[in-house]
Amino acid sequence: MLDRVAMAAQRLRRESGQTAAEYLGIVVVVAVIIGVLATTDIGTEIRDGVLQMIQDILGSGG
Repeated sequence: MLDRVAMAAQRLRRESGQTAAEYLGIVVVVAVIIGVLATTDIGTEIRDGVLQMIQDILGSGG
């Protein structure tokens, strides 16, 4: 019985498979951010702000 517990604990400590879970987590976070930006006015505000900064940098005023 203790051998099974020790083997299970050792499997949990291994890092194999964690990378896929981490990538999935990143994909979910990015998808949520894109969804929020697409469905709210904040996406428009951010876009307008970025465009204004680009215009300021290029010197075209705005």
